[in-house]
Amino acid sequence: MAEFELKTVQDVFYLNGDRTELVATHFGDQIFVVVTQYEKLGTLIHARTDRPPNVEGPPVYSIQTLMGSDDVVLHTFARRLMDEIANSSGGATSLLFAIALKDNSLSNLQPVIAKIVQNKVW
Repeated sequence: MAEFELKTVQDVFYLNGDRTELVATHFGDQIFVVVTQYEKLGTLIHARTDRPPNVEGPPVYSIQTLMGSDDVVLHTFARRLMDEIANSSGGATSLLFAIALKDNSLSNLQPVIAKIVQNKVW
């Protein structure tokens, strides 16, 4: 079995005045990110790169809700996070994203993504 180094970061920040916890772990070619204001996982989304690495053009991702709310805004969160990972990772092609926010609006997208990128594990 191949061994790889696990890299995990934890952080706490405030989003709209609410305490928000972030945990991110890099497992080789997979990344697991949790963002929660409820101390629970919430909606669980899987995102992966579908385009082979040697093919030119814009990235293509598959986004699937595994559990919880199948919400287009949450898919947008996952897609935006995959963009960040694809632009700066060393080969990570899969994301498991758990999110439980009091307000899943698009206005929270940029601050949450910025905090994840600030604490990136890839």
